[in-house]
Amino acid sequence: MGVLWQLAIASLGISTSLAASVPTNTSHGVENKDPMPQTWSKRADSKTDDFDPWDLSHITKIAAIGDSYSAGIGAGDRLGNNYDPTKMGAWACSRYDKAYPNLVNENSAFGDSSKRKFQFESCSGALTKDVTDDQVKRLDDGQHAIMLSAGGNDAGLVDILNQCVYQIFAPTKEAAALMETSPAFKAIEWFKDADLHKYTRGCDGTLEDSKKLIEGGEFSKNLDSLLSKTKEKLAKDGKIYYTGYAHFWSDSMSDGDSCSKKTWSVYNQGGGKYALQPAVKLTVDRRKKMNELVDAVNKKIAEAVKRAGDQVVFVDYELDVRTSGGQFCEKGVDEPNPDRKGLMFYELEISDPLGMSPFKRDGDDAFEGTFEYDLNRLAELTLTAGSTFKDTSHAKNSTETKKNKEGKRFVDAVLPDGYKRIFHPTIKAHKSIADYLVYYMVIANGEKHHTDASSSTSSGRCSELKPTESEPTKPKCDLDMLSGVSYKVFNGVYDKFCKQVDKNQKEEKDDGLAWMVDAHGDKIPNRKRGFLEGRTPPPNPDSYKGFNFGLVWDRKSDKGKGKCATSCKSAFDKITLACGHTGGEQNGMARDASVSTACGKFSYKISGSRMPKLEDPRHVERKCNDPKDLKGKDPGPVSSDQQAEETNTFCDMTKGKKLRAHDDPIKYELFDGNTGTWYYYIVGWTTGCQSSVKEVDVEFPLGKDDKNNCRSLMRWTYKLCGDNGGLGGYYEVGCLKYAFVGA
Repeated sequence: MGVLWQLAIASLGISTSLAASVPTNTSHGVENKDPMPQTWSKRADSKTDDFDPWDLSHITKIAAIGDSYSAGIGAGDRLGNNYDPTKMGAWACSRYDKAYPNLVNENSAFGDSSKRKFQFESCSGALTKDVTDDQVKRLDDGQHAIMLSAGGNDAGLVDILNQCVYQIFAPTKEAAALMETSPAFKAIEWFKDADLHKYTRGCDGTLEDSKKLIEGGEFSKNLDSLLSKTKEKLAKDGKIYYTGYAHFWSDSMSDGDSCSKKTWSVYNQGGGKYALQPAVKLTVDRRKKMNELVDAVNKKIAEAVKRAGDQVVFVDYELDVRTSGGQFCEKGVDEPNPDRKGLMFYELEISDPLGMSPFKRDGDDAFEGTFEYDLNRLAELTLTAGSTFKDTSHAKNSTETKKNKEGKRFVDAVLPDGYKRIFHPTIKAHKSIADYLVYYMVIANGEKHHTDASSSTSSGRCSELKPTESEPTKPKCDLDMLSGVSYKVFNGVYDKFCKQVDKNQKEEKDDGLAWMVDAHGDKIPNRKRGFLEGRTPPPNPDSYKGFNFGLVWDRKSDKGKGKCATSCKSAFDKITLACGHTGGEQNGMARDASVSTACGKFSYKISGSRMPKLEDPRHVERKCNDPKDLKGKDPGPVSSDQQAEETNTFCDMTKGKKLRAHDDPIKYELFDGNTGTWYYYIVGWTTGCQSSVKEVDVEFPLGKDDKNNCRSLMRWTYKLCGDNGGLGGYYEVGCLKYAFVGA
């Protein structure tokens, strides 16, 4: 089966977790990160003139430890298998292929993966002490980079979600007292260990208890112990990258907003023998307190990182989440809205990013100590109390806790798979966190080689730097629209322009500056044959004839009324860092970008005869698959009627869905047991393809009135490719490819 998916994927020209041999480049993205702590450039007095800070191939040992945020629960495809989950390996720990540690490890900056060992030990539900006692000891010595996430479970995340959001089990005090003496509850295998009264506290009481846990001395003590033990696993020049957490709820909240009137409670209150608490509302006060708890956890982590010394870096990506528009209860959003594009956290019933049903079951049980085990255990209590799930199509209404032959507890997966990832980062968020981690590793690499002597802080601690009003905003650019110009060449384009800007600023000229230059940085048409001052960046700028670079300092735009705390050079360095490291051999620059500073906006636009062609979004082309690609397997037999039926099923899945560059493909498969034939369907954006349109409707790529739609294209891949025995083919519609394989 894997060979056939590989065939479909290869025909699409896209990277995906289904094709392990095709590395996924995660250093690109639509959103751009920042503000990044530091930037640098190669200077004439540098002893490392040929040094590239984005070359991280020296990192040959990299590891990830931590909780479900790091494990990536629900993000993409589950790693491992369920044949022997009791060993607490990838499957039992709910590690997923789109988790940010996995994305970081696959980043092209690290070079040949065969020369690197990656240990992925993160486990869903892990407390800080679990990470210290169980995960750290499994790491090899001599780690160059360790990614760490821990602390959320210590603060009582499951209890907060239970009491303040979903109320999976929230009895009244009177009901809890009755349950303690009930034979039905005593029959539950783990019931004697349960503290029912903690579930009677209600949301406000739970939030207060969580605050006490965070502020208590044990919380910080456990963080210090974890970092101390983890540092012992580092190489001499290794670092720990400790990722924090982010606000779930949008800060754009106000009394009386739509979310304040909503409840996300999932069970029928009062419907059973034992009374449950009234449905909890998502009031502004509760949402604010939940966000404040995130801040409190991050503060404790940052303080522990500072105590641990220079080998530990706090990776704060929270600003990116808050400015993404992907939090819950964003202004103007009618919640719940689980299918909203761009969500940074999984919400109930959210559509699977790969087009699967969010309520598919993995066929496994939830094992003790994991996040999903805790949720399912709460559901078991509620079902025993006689209550029922509000939507019975989404969950079973009975369960039983059991033990396996090793004596390890597990509980039936009562709740659907879509529940175990609630309030955890989506694939989009994991990509963002991965980008931040790579950036911080690049910064550490640059500091190590002293490439930023002129702009580094006295402490050299990037973890201590915070965005301020005097710093530039995050650069704006579209990394789906690339110019074909290497960032190493662009890094030499703006020197002369910036010298003139500096001169104008000293002379207090407030009218800004705009130049058109060539790849050497010389003005056009008054080109003087020059050289790159202090730089010899490969490739040679002479090979970029035909590209023009428009450089602009707009003194009066945006914030441009203050003192220039950021130099022209630093502003363009920041743009180069954020908008020019998109993977591939040359790390191409975006076509245009800008960054706003206290003294105006700095921007560029690349043009010229050699700019990459934009794919015509209305161009349609068909290609049939070659039977020899099956590597000896016989195609078909494919039933025309069956293919038509599955085409309709697949295209129904695409209703209302749109794809952009770097989005995961939509896929569907069916096995016909009567004929032994697999039917595979997949639609995705071709890697590297640039179009004049940003997104395409999958069902109707050229509009509802055009004959080229999902159904016709998928049918034609079979009917018009009849010579290959039903193997199918694909259609290109602009940058989208529609592929069918039958075998």
